[in-house]
Amino acid sequence: MNKEQERALKLLNKNCELLLKQYAKQHHLKKKVDCLWTERSGMICILVLYVSMEKDEPYLDMQTFIKPVWLDEMFWDIMEMPQYKQEPLSAHVVGAFTVHGVLTAKAEHIVPAFSASELERLISAETESFEVRLPEFTEEAYFEKVDSGATMRHGDMMRVLNAIHREDYKRARALLTKRSLSAFSGGTEDFRKQALKWVDNKQNI
Repeated sequence: MNKEQERALKLLNKNCELLLKQYAKQHHLKKKVDCLWTERSGMICILVLYVSMEKDEPYLDMQTFIKPVWLDEMFWDIMEMPQYKQEPLSAHVVGAFTVHGVLTAKAEHIVPAFSASELERLISAETESFEVRLPEFTEEAYFEKVDSGATMRHGDMMRVLNAIHREDYKRARALLTKRSLSAFSGGTEDFRKQALKWVDNKQNI
């Protein structure tokens, strides 16, 4: 990437930031970092939009995620982090100790010639699509995706938390003893140990 492209990409990123603020207000959403989000019937719904550079061409990257509010709260309880439950809802969107959530859509759009107008068109279209899809982002949709066994970031952890939420402690224990349990911020063993202790306590009540 040459200096001219670097300047053009920096300007495109600045435009992206301004457009996210604009469309958050227009669609009654909230903004955090590169995310537009809302809480709906106990579900955190997140639209991620950011500009990246691949093979000398700028792209608008789009991803949508969903997760129930209780998912992070259960994780914080297990990890003995009660202070996070006092934070604003935005703590569920991006943070060092939040569970990633389920990916429901992903796309990459070329922004030809670093065009600000094309970037605006793309962000407008993706935000409108996200707003239309909000009724689909239910707890049932979340469970269906996680239970399908699809590979996803924090997928093993979500399946453990789901089992505990459903009081299926036998399944939770089986999942926790899998050696393939995915890492969480480098603290896999901490989560495994804490979650097993949580399951033991629940089963002994």
